Amino acid sequence: MNPLQARQRVDAVYTLKQADFASERQWNDYLEEKEEIIFNFTENIDVPATERKLRQYAEEHAAEIAASKGRAAVAEKETEKNQAEQKQQQHQQESEAARMSVDASVPFRTFEDTEEGRAERARVAREAGGADPVYAQRRAAVAAFSGLYEAVTM
Repeated sequence: MNPLQARQRVDAVYTLKQADFASERQWNDYLEEKEEIIFNFTENIDVPATERKLRQYAEEHAAEIAASKGRAAVAEKETEKNQAEQKQQQHQQESEAARMSVDASVPFRTFEDTEEGRAERARVAREAGGADPVYAQRRAAVAAFSGLYEAVTM
């Protein structure tokens, strides 16, 4: 038996979690027993005795195995439900975004073909590009005064 098949077969029977044990020692013993069975199946060591041991454990812990499978089924259903809800929310968000992008269209601003209209269009373009006449005035003043300072210090 290959290791993957052995592990799947043993994991179907040995379904307890660490929270099911009172101490760390009991949990480690449980894991050790589980790995020993997997190793025996993988390496073909005393397979009939290992089969008996696995069957005996399955019979003794049938209720725990059934409860574990029930928990797994409930968890799987919850996961499917959550995934369906997430898909629905995503669909709603996408449709909302598509609707908002259509509603949010901004009409183009038109300017008259007069001197004032052209001046307004130029002003709006400067502002959209980040230009501000105050910065130009400051830059001119700094350039003028720094030239004076250099002339005085030379």
